[in-house]
Amino acid sequence: MTLKSMTGYSKVTADTECGKLTIEVSSLNRKYCEVHVNTPRMLSFLEHDIRKTVSSAISRGRISVNVSLDMGGKSTMVNLQANMVYAEAYIKALREIQQQFNLEGNISIDVFNGNRDIILSDQADIDESVISETINSLLNEGIERFRHQKELEGEKLQADIVSRIQIIIDEVKTIEALAPLSVTAYRDKLLQRLEELQINIPIEEERLAKEVALFADRIDISEELVRLKSHMENFSNTIVKDEPVGKLLDFIIQEMFRETNTIASKSNHIDISHATIRIKNELEKIREQVYNIE
Repeated sequence: MTLKSMTGYSKVTADTECGKLTIEVSSLNRKYCEVHVNTPRMLSFLEHDIRKTVSSAISRGRISVNVSLDMGGKSTMVNLQANMVYAEAYIKALREIQQQFNLEGNISIDVFNGNRDIILSDQADIDESVISETINSLLNEGIERFRHQKELEGEKLQADIVSRIQIIIDEVKTIEALAPLSVTAYRDKLLQRLEELQINIPIEEERLAKEVALFADRIDISEELVRLKSHMENFSNTIVKDEPVGKLLDFIIQEMFRETNTIASKSNHIDISHATIRIKNELEKIREQVYNIE
């Protein structure tokens, strides 16, 4: 199965009785699902259904659905009129504010920019059931294309993540091979230190063994390695599931970081320390990719 990216885009169009209809679906990263719908006023009655359809098809991300209608030669369906009563009252209110606070400047047509109440539209009746069916069909096509693009991007993310997991697997094998050498190195270093101090007393083998055993217990990372490998296996199994796994993968990454940090803090072998740094570097890159997974 293939991961799905949280980012994507699709655009679909269709000719309708009202004009050329265009639906654009795009998304950005978000922890949860947020659906924002923008439609022409004459189609605003469909916003709830559009939001419901999108929410049922997509689980995570900030999804924007923009519906536009180019009426072209069918512009006679809408008759626009200036709301002169509203405009007069609006200008009067602005002048009162200007007078009250001694404000300078001229009132121009620009004050009405973006004011949707200044222009009244007398729309011709449309068959809501027909346009609703058309938009629903077009929306489903747009969502299908949108999901396909998310899957294409997800394939790239998955390939990158799998390659980095393999790097971590190799580093863990390196740590497993180096871990027993730490105890031997400590024993040799302890004997060397005693010789350098020129302490001419017999060294009891039993006491030396106890000291080495205590050290070995302090730096033992076998449990951490077992848990780290278990998390890696869980991650690899999760990444191929045919369902949204972004949140779960993020949690597993946190656990892998935890075990790696513990290994780094317990080991005194320089090569193991270097290996844990490389593992954390790869985990950080994987986490950045996981943030973009649905």
